[in-house]
Amino acid sequence: MTSPMAWVNLLDRATCFTVIFMFVLEYEIRKTSVESVQDIYFENKDSETFIDFSAVSDVAYKITLLSCIMATIVFLKVIHQTTNIPSLAQFLKLIPPVLRISYLPILTILYFAILAYFIFVEFEEFATYRSATFTITVMMMNLNVVSALKESYSTLGPMFVTVCMSVLNYIVLNYFIILLNEQYSKICSLSLLLNQGKRHNILQDILKMVKPPKIQEERKRERVEEEEVVDYVVLPEDAKYATDVLEVLDDTETSSEV
Repeated sequence: MTSPMAWVNLLDRATCFTVIFMFVLEYEIRKTSVESVQDIYFENKDSETFIDFSAVSDVAYKITLLSCIMATIVFLKVIHQTTNIPSLAQFLKLIPPVLRISYLPILTILYFAILAYFIFVEFEEFATYRSATFTITVMMMNLNVVSALKESYSTLGPMFVTVCMSVLNYIVLNYFIILLNEQYSKICSLSLLLNQGKRHNILQDILKMVKPPKIQEERKRERVEEEEVVDYVVLPEDAKYATDVLEVLDDTETSSEV
């Protein structure tokens, strides 16, 4: 837990579990509200009944805030992974320090603008990507807009937002980080070569331990001697010529003795 990314991962898991718990809580509150209205209706069918979803709206607003935290955590992970890429690291070095501080907020605004454009494209404020970016920027800079959204917040909104966040968090962005990593294939091939080299060295060490040095030298000498030995094939004509030469030599020896 000494590295900052370990705390980020812990915060990500805690936020995910909290969102799941909030969804269960929202379901229970909605269920009790509907059941209470049904009881009143069956007691007196002529009376007007209204379902109070104020508690559900509060829970939905908290789910949205937690979803925003999840999106920010995902961006921290993306930045941490992408800064290892040489091209992006060089690009960040060229950016002045003042603009480098605004790197995370700009990415967050663009991310939420894409998400809002796909979900709330029917509304005029999110009809185009440019208007969605402007609306998200105003929402992040003005807290009154956030409080207005809390009052008129749809109960189905957090469900769409959380589902989209989960999909982007656990499916799309994980593969996207792998595709962004330019050194991924090189690291895999390098690790494979290192494993093969380690296996070769281990086999050599085992052979040295099994075969003593003297036995190895004797086997090397035997191999050299076997390579130096040349087998000659004696043909019949050569054999006849050799016998004639031997007979001539014998005749000369006998004549010299006489």
